[in-house]
Amino acid sequence: MKISIKNKILFYFFISSVIIIFFYGTIIYLSVKKDIENEIEKRLTMAGEIIKREIRFEDIQVLKLEGKVYKRYLDEMNKLKKIMNVNDVFI
Repeated sequence: MKISIKNKILFYFFISSVIIIFFYGTIIYLSVKKDIENEIEKRLTMAGEIIKREIRFEDIQVLKLEGKVYKRYLDEMNKLKKIMNVNDVFI
């Protein structure tokens, strides 16, 4: 089966376009993913610092840091910390 020059050119154009789009798409995806993760981490850290600075324990009498509920809460936060690979989780 003979393939015409026109079909060869279209085939090579298509293949080269796919390779270029895949290459640049991968680079953009990785850079955007890194930027989004950094931005989310910054915002969560800032929110945690504001909460830590502004809320006093005396203001919230219902928070007793003991018991099964608190232990379960700490366990869940530690799981999230491992899943998200972050260093600081404000509890």
